[in-house]
Order: sequence, then structure tokens, then C-alpha cells
Amino acid sequence: MWTVNKAACACKKILLIRGMPLYLRFQAGKQRGCSQDAVRRVFLFLQGKLAVCGGFAASALGSVQTVVSLCNLLVYWKLRTLRSSGSKKAILAYKVSLFCVTSHIKRNKKEHVMQQKALIAGISGVIGTALAEQLLSKGWQVYGLSRGRTQVPAGCQTFAADLTSVDFVNHALKDQQFDKVFFSVWSRQKNEKENIRVNGVMVRHVIDALGERLRGAHVALVTGLNHYIGSFDAHGRGAVAMTPFREEQGRQPVDNFYYAQEDELFAGANKYGYSWSVHRPHTIIGFALGNAMNMGQTLAVYATLCKETGQPFVFPGSEAQWNGLVDMTDARLLARQLEWAATTPAAQNQDYNTVNGDVFRWKWMWQQIADYFGIEAVVPFPGNIKPLEGRMDDAPAQWRVIAEKYQLREADINNLVSWWHTDADLGRTREAFADVSKSRKAGFAGYQSTLDAFIELFKKLKVGKFIPT
Repeated sequence: MWTVNKAACACKKILLIRGMPLYLRFQAGKQRGCSQDAVRRVFLFLQGKLAVCGGFAASALGSVQTVVSLCNLLVYWKLRTLRSSGSKKAILAYKVSLFCVTSHIKRNKKEHVMQQKALIAGISGVIGTALAEQLLSKGWQVYGLSRGRTQVPAGCQTFAADLTSVDFVNHALKDQQFDKVFFSVWSRQKNEKENIRVNGVMVRHVIDALGERLRGAHVALVTGLNHYIGSFDAHGRGAVAMTPFREEQGRQPVDNFYYAQEDELFAGANKYGYSWSVHRPHTIIGFALGNAMNMGQTLAVYATLCKETGQPFVFPGSEAQWNGLVDMTDARLLARQLEWAATTPAAQNQDYNTVNGDVFRWKWMWQQIADYFGIEAVVPFPGNIKPLEGRMDDAPAQWRVIAEKYQLREADINNLVSWWHTDADLGRTREAFADVSKSRKAGFAGYQSTLDAFIELFKKLKVGKFIPT
């Protein structure tokens, strides 16, 4: 990989001979600034020539600092030439021109780095929301696929489509082209056979709708640690990979819709010539309304119900989860890893575990959550599993009362919680945590304290008036 200076040196003749006459037409003593369009054209020209001559990755080329550094080099080269000619007026004009370009780029950083165009399938979910916010913060153009039932982050453009319908998807994506495509989508069915059928075709429909327009792009798929454990239907049955889970341990001999989605991803890569990455988070901590798998929000609502109604804050899971080691994944950390893999050529065509980087025991974490909400945790372990789904029959009516009392934004508890998923995760009879050495060795050094992730989510829910302050 060449440095900026080496790449700039390699293509300076092209830049000086072709770039400057075309895009830096400033008159001495008359030009005090340059148009936004001119700056954009200069940026795109320099970026394109660096890509050709320097062999840079597209992600590195999106850096404002790269362009500013190149402009500084051009100042040096051009001034040497102009000084030898003895033209003071020309020297002044060139200094003013380059100052205008670099200043304008710095002032409008976000606009001028908006080179990547991303599509997120499942943009309204907990992962899709975090990913959209991450990419928007970096100046990406972000598009989303969803059914249009829930809100998406401001700044995103969405296509409403039922991904199980090939006609809907083809219509929504007609003539669209993207640099990166991210899948964070699934639809829960009555059994794993149906999960495989439905969730596999959703990935296939999007990939086939884009077809040859994906050539040279990157497609990322988010699955999860059930890759090593087995589907929700298979929890507690059959062999489970040794912990900590490692990518080389491969698939388990059970039905699993994650495998079907991976197979569609790999088949599309072979057919359409795109790079890919697979990301396997553990239980996600993050914000989204109407999400099927959202333990963080579920526990926040459960703790609030206990505080307002006087119910005991009882751990709903198994003794193995209460005492064993476990890890989790902050949706923001996953979003950063997705961006990293999509923009780092050396990291592509690989699968990665994605967890926060710390481990804990629920018998410790349960007390921390109770302390935050000012309630008493039921400790030690109550002796048997007490699933939430069987204890929350009165919760919808209770939540409507709480929402009215505190003027909360969401009175329908079903848009905030996923009792079944929290029960499934906390009810496992075996420990589950992952090793992230592979992504660290490849260059992704992300870390997030899980307790901090919970607390930050709870604070966000309070600020947004989804739970009482």
C-alpha cells in the first residue's frame, strides 16, 4: 500500500498537466473564492487520479486530509516552477487558488466525502438504525429497504418493499446501484424450516434484483452466534461448539436459517462478482421500535414495570446463564465493524465474530441494572427459570397506565419489548461467548463496555421519553 506522498508523486504529472488547467482557473488579483461545483470537480478529479496511479482503496480516498495533503504538495511543486519563471503575479494567483480549494473542502468536509452509496436491508431495526447513523456521520448516502411501518434515521432515503416478494423488490430497486449493501433482516416464522425458506429468499431477491450492478461492490450479512449454537428451535439439543466460539469452528449439523442466508450471499458473490463479509454478533444492545430481538429495551421496560407496580425484579433465565460467562454486542460497535469490513479490501471475503470485548456474569449484571433503576434485584438465583413471556399478560395494560402517567411516546408495549427473545437468550442451558481475535488481527480494534452500553441505552430511552426519567 502506497503512502499519500508516494501516490501523489507517482501521478503529479497527470495532476499538474491535466488537472490544474481544467479545474483551477483563477485570475490574479480578482478571484477571492471558488464555486462549490468547482471544488467538487477538483476533489473528484484528484480522487480518481490517485485511485488510478496510487492503487488506493476507495475508503482512503474519501479522506479530506488526503486531498488537502495533495494540495499542499501541488503548491510546493507549482511554486518551484513559477518561481523559476519569475512571475510574481502568477505565484500570487496560484497561492490564492490553492488556499480557496483547501479552505472550502475543510469547511464543507461532510459534503465532499459523500462518495459511498449504501443500501441497508432492515434499516429500521436495531442494527440497521445504528448502521445508518454510523454511515451518515461519515458522509455516506444511505438508502434503506423496509416495509415502512417504523421510523428510520433522519437523512436516509427508503424504499418500501416486502422482501419476500420478488416483484416488490425488483420494482423498488429498478435502476438503483450501490457501492455497499448490508443485510440485517429476518422474519420470524413458525418453525426453522419456514425460517430457512423465507429468510433465504429475502436475501436472494435483493441480490438478484441488483444483479450485475453489484459487480465490484461489497455485500455484508449480519447473522449471529446462533451460527455456533444452533437455531432457537435447537437450543439445548445436540452438540454446541466449544467456547469461546471461533470462526473456524464452522456450522452445526442442524437446520439454521443463518446458513441459508450465507449460502445466498456466497452464490451471489460467485455469480455477480462482489466482495462479501459475514458478521456474527451476540445479543444486541441498541435502540429501535418494533424490533423482534431487543434485550436492552426489554429489560428497561421490565425494570420500569417492576418499579411502578412493585413486582419483584426476577432474573428470567437459567442457572447456567446466571452463573456462567457471557458477552453481548453494542449495535454501534457492530456498525463500526460493518463499515470497516466494507471499506478495507484486506478484511473482505471473511467471516467475523462481533462482540464488545468484555465478558460478565448475569448474577453481577442483574444487580447493576437493578441499581440503575433504583429497584431491588431478587438474588441469589431463584431456583428455577421464570420466563417473562408467561408472566407479562398484564403488562400491556400496565404500560398504558405508565405511559399516560409520564407522557411517554410509546403506549404500546409490544413496540418496545421482545419477551420471547429475551427468554430464549437468557434461558440457554449452556454458556455462549465469542473470541474476536480474527477481526483484531485484521485491524478492527473496537471495544465497548457492556455495562456502559446498557446504561447509555437506558439514558437514551429516558431522553426520548420511551421510559420514565
